[in-house]
Amino acid sequence: MPDTFRIIITGKPRSGKSTLALSLISELRLKGKWVSGILTPEIIKNKEMTGFRIIDIASDETKVLASVDGKGPRIGNYYVNLEELDYITQKFIDHSESADVIIIDEIGKMEMLSEKFRNMVEKVFVMNKPVIAVVNMEMMEQYSGAGTVFTIDEESNIEKIKEKILIDMKIKD
Repeated sequence: MPDTFRIIITGKPRSGKSTLALSLISELRLKGKWVSGILTPEIIKNKEMTGFRIIDIASDETKVLASVDGKGPRIGNYYVNLEELDYITQKFIDHSESADVIIIDEIGKMEMLSEKFRNMVEKVFVMNKPVIAVVNMEMMEQYSGAGTVFTIDEESNIEKIKEKILIDMKIKD
């Protein structure tokens, strides 16, 4: 794999960005790669989105990133739990040096409220490791030159994009 391999995945909410990231994690693990990073899946209760979890990929440790009835700074309908965000960010930092590939889902307004998270993102983009990052569309201006950009929309074939990324990484058989 190239040492400076960088992929940026962006698109509108619910377009499949996180689905692509999860699929890449599964495929990379099947190929024997140790993946480290962060996932931020939705919390759904009674068919309504009530927040987001934050998961350290390496340890699978999970906390609440944001919720409609939490405390902390507010972004839209959600209160961001900076303490739990910082906790999982530290877990990721602890595992990042030994990872083969780093995946961050996502770099967005909520996550960037944390100084620890912002510093971690800066460090990750200069590490000598492949990085795949899901970036909120509103944040793309600062990341547009950071790697190859894939914009996901309802027309996108997630499976073909995954295959392209794996081939570019020289992971696909």
